[in-house]
Amino acid sequence: MQLSMLFYNQNQFSSSSPNAPIRILVVDDTHETVQALKAWLEPATFELMEAHSAEQGIERARHFNPDMIVVDLASAEMDGLNVCREIRSFSQSLILLLSANGRPGITERALNEGVDDYLNKPIHNSVLIASVYKLARRARPDADLARSNLV
Repeated sequence: MQLSMLFYNQNQFSSSSPNAPIRILVVDDTHETVQALKAWLEPATFELMEAHSAEQGIERARHFNPDMIVVDLASAEMDGLNVCREIRSFSQSLILLLSANGRPGITERALNEGVDDYLNKPIHNSVLIASVYKLARRARPDADLARSNLV
């Protein structure tokens, strides 16, 4: 299947005009997590794209250059920090790392690796949305980001 058939109009996704929606790539190999993130964020008129593996996420980050990338720390094929490091080597997209790993020091390590924000699972939807809006304002300060009544 062609990439253009899987996502929104490729040219629309690549737009960075002030009126264009904030483009978010969600990288998570757990279908349920991706669906929950989509349900929480799509009503806010963010433009979402999903990747179901680390490799796919890196490829789509390189190809579509989203404003923001949400990455799960745990991945079957590649550690989320390695995914972030790889993406950071070619992209300035803001990165939000999600993790169920509560080990001491992981937050500091993630932030030192270039992650822009870090949230521990389980995540309440209002906290996720607040973090996404915070990063969206950094990614596109000229965008109209009036928050809807989502939370």
